[in-house]
Amino acid sequence: MTTTTHSHKHWTDKRGHVTTTIATAAAVELKRHSAFASCGKSVEAADRLVGALRNHLLEPEREGDVAPLRRWIQQYLSQP
Repeated sequence: MTTTTHSHKHWTDKRGHVTTTIATAAAVELKRHSAFASCGKSVEAADRLVGALRNHLLEPEREGDVAPLRRWIQQYLSQP
């Protein structure tokens, strides 16, 4: 494995871990609200919610847009 490939794999793994952590924390908070209460009734529903939240963080809503996680990181890194 080349250094570039190794670095990309490391970043991809880290990004996946970070988004899973954020999505899981968000899912825990959301299921406290009545609109999301049903998501906590089964493991499958909870997994689908976490997966949907991860997808939302990593993928842009519209073509040509920037994924929310990427936008937030860029904003954070550009702060003085």
